Amino acid sequence: MAVPTPVPHFDQHPGDNLDVTVATGSTAVNNHSSGSVIVTGLTTAQGTTFSQTISNNLVTSDSIIGVEVYSGTNTTVGLSVNEVTPGAGTFTVNVKNGHASNPLNGSVVIMFNIVT
Repeated sequence: MAVPTPVPHFDQHPGDNLDVTVATGSTAVNNHSSGSVIVTGLTTAQGTTFSQTISNNLVTSDSIIGVEVYSGTNTTVGLSVNEVTPGAGTFTVNVKNGHASNPLNGSVVIMFNIVT
């Protein structure tokens, strides 16, 4: 009996979903239509925002990009995506630490899907 092949989502092609890990302040390179970027070493203060730049050759200044953010090793609650700004071959994601008193204390996972 053959093992069924998973059905790709969001116009994905097999192998499109790629994880990239970068240190805080480094530009991530992920040239796939969907994937994730794991940002390590975050200590973003409460109520402030960090920016993550992702280089991607599929992105144009008119691209629509869906983004979600999750804690990796970070245990501080209150993460949110404030803004996603596409450009030619790159996009920037602004993530806010919405906690009232605690800074971020670990890695954060940014998941993205380039819609157009």
